[in-house]
Amino acid sequence: MSNLYQQRQIHVAVIKDSGELKNCSDFSDFFLDSATNSFVNNLLNLSNNYFKIIRVLSFICRFVYNCKSKESKRIGPLDLGELKKAEQLLLRLVQKEEYKVEMNGIQGSAMVPSNSRVKTLNPFIDSEGILRVGGRLRNSDINYNQKFPIILPSKHKLTYLIVEYFHKKFFT
Repeated sequence: MSNLYQQRQIHVAVIKDSGELKNCSDFSDFFLDSATNSFVNNLLNLSNNYFKIIRVLSFICRFVYNCKSKESKRIGPLDLGELKKAEQLLLRLVQKEEYKVEMNGIQGSAMVPSNSRVKTLNPFIDSEGILRVGGRLRNSDINYNQKFPIILPSKHKLTYLIVEYFHKKFFT
């Protein structure tokens, strides 16, 4: 019987002491380091299904939470909160990778660099750490996500996966 599955290398970082997990105030800190770019790329290369990637990241976040927490462990099927946190984490990771200068400028001095691609969008960072479009819609009576859309890089794989997922969900 031959092996029909494609072989792929998965790089794993080994945690040397358990203190590294205890020092993380939130599981998102665990992913936001110098290896972010390769982590995001490896995660996005696992599948061409956006929802599957969110589920995989949710289980990774649950694993990190269970490693950190001595008293309460999350088990069973993923809940909506875990999926939402994983989705927000993935968006933050991609934005930190693609819009690092803009996000640092907004956090530091509330100024976006003059040569930025997103300067005309009046960007701001919301309470979840996600870069969003600002502007006159803030006075409208529509929901938060419609007033302040999330800024995504136009040529990034995540953007293509999100568009494809929602196109299939609502138009096929």
